[in-house]
Formats: sequence, C-alpha cells, structure tokens
Amino acid sequence: MEYALFALPIHSDRAEAARAFLHELEGERKSQYAVSEQRLGITKEVWAVQQTPSGQVFAVFFQSDNIGAAVSQFVGSQDPFDQWFKRQVKDVNVSFVGASAPIVQGTTFIFVREPY
Repeated sequence: MEYALFALPIHSDRAEAARAFLHELEGERKSQYAVSEQRLGITKEVWAVQQTPSGQVFAVFFQSDNIGAAVSQFVGSQDPFDQWFKRQVKDVNVSFVGASAPIVQGTTFIFVREPY
C-alpha cells in the first residue's frame, strides 16, 4: 500500500467555499465520491481544513496500491464528478495550476510504502 500526504493552501477569501466543498463531498455527492475513489483505486482519502500561521490549508491524505496510477487516471479523467472535483479545488486553492491536473506549485508530495 502506498500513501500520500500533502497540504494545499486555501485562498484567504475562499475558506467558506472550501468548507462547503468538503460538506458537499460528504453529503449530496458522497456516492459519486465513493464511485470515483473505487474507479481510481483509492482505498482511503481524508480531506481536512487546517489553520496554519500562513493561513488555512487543505490537509490531504490518501492511500492506494498504486498512487502514481491513481493520480494519472484522475488527471486525465473526463468523468463529470472528477471534473467537478478539480474545479472545486481550483476555485479555492492558491497554487492549483489547472482544472485538468491536480499539480500544485510549492507543494511537497510524500509517498511512503509500508514494509512487506
């Protein structure tokens, strides 16, 4: 199993929209979210809003048997839910490069593989 943990800065004036996005994921879009995760091979995903000295960030954790494949599939996905998800993140994230790719400037991605 592989893991990823990273933070995405939230625009200072978009904190409410960030929280609304997370509430929508756990509310009316929960079933679509689950289908997307299953299709991408993501076995666990956690999003939270965290206050830091520099402002609020999304703290994001996810796990998959193959994170690289999951991210690549998500980046290229034309699935309506995945497109909506990427637009929501782009709308509130300071450094999101584009709605077609979850690549962020200045973000360090950490991948850890559990010992066998």
